[in-house]
Amino acid sequence: MVFEDYTFDSDAEKGNFLQILSKLRHLRYLSLKGTHLKYSKIFSKSICKLQNLVTLDIRDAGIRWLYSPVAELRQLHHLLVACSYNIFRMKPEVLRNLKDLQTLVGLQVNNMEIAEELGYLTQLMKLEIEVKLESQNTLNFLCVSLEKLSGSLLSLSLTTLTNQKERLNLNIQYPPSLLQRLQIGNKKLDELEVIKTLPNLLCLTIFNFPHNLEELLFRAGGFQNLKMLEIKNLGVLKSIEFQMDCMPVLEKLVIISCWKLLHVI
Repeated sequence: MVFEDYTFDSDAEKGNFLQILSKLRHLRYLSLKGTHLKYSKIFSKSICKLQNLVTLDIRDAGIRWLYSPVAELRQLHHLLVACSYNIFRMKPEVLRNLKDLQTLVGLQVNNMEIAEELGYLTQLMKLEIEVKLESQNTLNFLCVSLEKLSGSLLSLSLTTLTNQKERLNLNIQYPPSLLQRLQIGNKKLDELEVIKTLPNLLCLTIFNFPHNLEELLFRAGGFQNLKMLEIKNLGVLKSIEFQMDCMPVLEKLVIISCWKLLHVI
């Protein structure tokens, strides 16, 4: 069922819609993207009755929280929750019970509980998260969880909030070796050293790196199987250097919004 970009006239109409929705017990696909539905608690209670649901897309639906009843959706494989105008969060112990999730898009990781629960999603193949570090323990739990996903994860997007003084520094002993696509934003350059040896990495996007970054260096011997590199929104970047035997099979280089770039060596 696709019900997108609809504007409800009243709260009563929203309530009636959720009541009808809860009766569609055989529904497998549901997209409410852009509906500004809100009503997080009532939505969670209604949606939990759809026990056959496989895909749930509530991006920009105004749903700010998913509550504990959602954990009953044991068939759910794909959950897309990103919100362009607000922060999306989950109550503790929801994620750990969605063990068959293969896709998770749009979650903000801002506490130890959520960071730890990601590690239970051992079937996850695509993960897009925004990281807000409230403590060092949050980062530690996140790194441990990412290591636990090393046997399944194929696509990863990590973004930290731009107003943070402390940048995300990944300390992962066993990075996801199956990873084919990676997007990293607002990080330190140390992360390039962590990921350059990933054997299956095919596509890499880096964006919004530190605002004082003028030189970007890809060291010798890294990214042996990378085929596409995208660099964007590095406003003061002046040069990009590829050392010997770096990215030997690169097929496509995309540079976007790097207005001061002078040299690619």
